[in-house]
Amino acid sequence: MSYRLLEESVKIAVENAGLNPTIGFWHKNQHQQQALIADLANEFKLYSDRVVIKVINKQAVVKEHFDQHGDKPG
Repeated sequence: MSYRLLEESVKIAVENAGLNPTIGFWHKNQHQQQALIADLANEFKLYSDRVVIKVINKQAVVKEHFDQHGDKPG
């Protein structure tokens, strides 16, 4: 989920800057993911991972915060 939030933030920044999100350097447009957004998001995934690890270590989010419906996980 953190990567999805990161990619959405990058998408907004790319749109606001007037850049073409389909032109990337490392990625190609695949699976509805625009190449430039994937390229730029990769540069920030380390920070996203750090936030997730910090939240887990501080037990700010625990399994009781989530509902499980039926046999479907999550």
